[in-house]
Amino acid sequence: MKNSRYYSQLFKQIKYICYFLKKYIICFCEKADVIFLFYFMKKAIIHLVQNFKLIETFYQLELKMFSELNKKYWVYNIIFFKWNLISDKNFLEKYINNWVLVYNYYDNDDLRKKIIKINKDYNILHITTTSEFLINTKNNLLKLIWKKKSINSKIFRDKYIQRDLLQTSNFNLWIKFLKLDINELDFDLIKEKIWLPFILKPTNWVQSAGVIKIENRENFDDYMNHYKIFYKNCSKRGFKSDLILAEEYIDWELYSIDYFVSENQDLLISKPVKVKLAIDLWINDYFNLSRIVTNELEEKFKDKNLEKFVRDTIKATWIKTTFVHHEFKINSAWELKTIELNWRIWGWRLEIMNFSYWINIYEYIFESWNENINFIENVAAVNVYSPERWILEWYNKELFSEIEKRKSIYNIRIHNNCIWKEVWLTKDWFTSLATIKIKNKNIEEFNKDLKYVEDNYKNLLILKKD
Repeated sequence: MKNSRYYSQLFKQIKYICYFLKKYIICFCEKADVIFLFYFMKKAIIHLVQNFKLIETFYQLELKMFSELNKKYWVYNIIFFKWNLISDKNFLEKYINNWVLVYNYYDNDDLRKKIIKINKDYNILHITTTSEFLINTKNNLLKLIWKKKSINSKIFRDKYIQRDLLQTSNFNLWIKFLKLDINELDFDLIKEKIWLPFILKPTNWVQSAGVIKIENRENFDDYMNHYKIFYKNCSKRGFKSDLILAEEYIDWELYSIDYFVSENQDLLISKPVKVKLAIDLWINDYFNLSRIVTNELEEKFKDKNLEKFVRDTIKATWIKTTFVHHEFKINSAWELKTIELNWRIWGWRLEIMNFSYWINIYEYIFESWNENINFIENVAAVNVYSPERWILEWYNKELFSEIEKRKSIYNIRIHNNCIWKEVWLTKDWFTSLATIKIKNKNIEEFNKDLKYVEDNYKNLLILKKD
């Protein structure tokens, strides 16, 4: 009897163990299947672009980078663009259905449906965008495919939220600032709270639009008059900017850096870039004149803990799963202070890192970039904006021709579609008219050619003055 009871209990225990073994084996197999699918299904990065004619010459560097990604990581790059038809047949023949796929979409609903369908066939590693106005769309799509979006994603469209998070999280990141309605701006109040000089800028705009340094009441009154024009131009294009950020002026030198923050807030950081503003050429505006990388910058940041500054910023703002373009200054006290955080990474920012250090910044998504990289050559891009608000009659062809002959000039891109149209200072709006690109391993020749462009900057355009 005892033996019978003993064997009965033993049988139950064995049955119980077998039940759980079966359960865990099935679970393990299911997980193994998921892991297998994750690693061996086709990988893709999706790029959202706004409506423009998709042509190979415009996307030349990106296509080169996409090719490198495909060879090293077997990843496809899927470009979504809105409305337009692809007019470049060469592009179609060389790239589409190879390692680049191109889709058209009509609206956000159409885009969501197509992303869901693609997500069944591809492991989507990340979604990027070249447009300032697609950040919310990008984040919603990441959420749609079960990837965590960047917490506090609104900080990329609201400079006040950026400042507030930095202010409340880390004293070392702190500067004085106020948020005010445009109708509540009061010179005496701002002077009392922040002191002179101070910066005024819209909380939700880009590319230095509406930004000005205030040194006295006359500057303030001029800004108020200019802002009416700026507001009118914004409203015509469907944007309104009623809220203004008043913040202390951070003196000295401006720089930028780009990085990718993973879901776990790990990051890979590019090299620093020197930034010049229009005010450096005595043009009364704050548009981005040029970005410059030279070998001398390595020495500049040797004693600066740039990585700690970036990590403190990420921790304070809870940024994750995104690229970040970080504008900052080294002030006269040798402190690092944030000017602005942006989420875009494309165009010249890609090119300057690629030409100066051979960095393909899209590789940061894979967290596998070798940081032991060597400097290649000095690189700069000078952006051509109008120094006044007039009609662009023509470009100074003789001067552009002289610039093109210089040793360090490797590319000049002129936007002929702007001719006979109104152009502005960025206080009123911004219109990029051309880009002059410079590179040279010889720093003396490089500086000489860059200076020649800067010295002749105000004569690049022929403006019709009524």
